[in-house]
Amino acid sequence: MVSPVYQPVRLNVEIIAKWHDEQDLRVEALWQERVVGSVDCGLCPEGLRISDLKVTDALPIPRLRGWIKPSYRSFRQRGIGSSLLDRVVMEARNAGVSCIYGFIVNGDLTANPRLPEWYQKRGFEVIPPNPDNPHDDRWFPLDIKIVRYLTPSDG
Repeated sequence: MVSPVYQPVRLNVEIIAKWHDEQDLRVEALWQERVVGSVDCGLCPEGLRISDLKVTDALPIPRLRGWIKPSYRSFRQRGIGSSLLDRVVMEARNAGVSCIYGFIVNGDLTANPRLPEWYQKRGFEVIPPNPDNPHDDRWFPLDIKIVRYLTPSDG
């Protein structure tokens, strides 16, 4: 099932949501019919789990004349990640989900040390690792957990 298109403010990019088997959600950002960002999620007993959110850093843009070296366009820092996450929140709410969560793994944190703050600005609680908690549901004990609880007035 493909949900209606949502337009982010900064670029002419379409945000499309696709549910597969009513369990898995993929939200894509399309620019000139090319995927420039995506987020994959899955329904779990705890809520909707974000497994991967990414925005293209360098996309080759073909030139019109001859075999000239292609130019590249970055789609980061243009609101696409925020638009993808907003769409995930909308889809979760429409599906009756009350919690969205995920984990920031060490590789993501190394590549972007400000990622926890980015999620906090978008309404997520950032829960630091606690290796001494045997009931923690993290895959790896040093992952940072992110959680956003949805309420009817949450926008």
